[in-house]
Amino acid sequence: MPIGRQVCGRITKVIDNGGDLRFNATLRRSLVVFGVGQVTKNQLKPQEPITAFVLAVAKQTAFAQVKGSYLKVTVTGAPSTCMVGSLIEVKLTKVSAEAIKGDYLSVSTDGLDAAAEVS
Repeated sequence: MPIGRQVCGRITKVIDNGGDLRFNATLRRSLVVFGVGQVTKNQLKPQEPITAFVLAVAKQTAFAQVKGSYLKVTVTGAPSTCMVGSLIEVKLTKVSAEAIKGDYLSVSTDGLDAAAEVS
């Protein structure tokens, strides 16, 4: 990225060192567009449909971030057309302290306009 380019980001933490403020920020598109702290793990239940942002794709598996949170979900049954940056609908199959897993349902149309504005 060239010096001087304007970017959109989200401040994730502010640290006050005795009058000297320090900011932690992220440029990750999923966090900038959809935010964090809107969903917690204890709100998620098996068999519940959710929307997730695809971070990586492997053979019939997608690794995604639950929309509106830092939570990650492993999605099985993802088609080969599933790409990084896509919003997908997922039916949760397991929610535990170790992992969140789900099955692919479909591509989501929820929030795609907002995501396109950041591109």
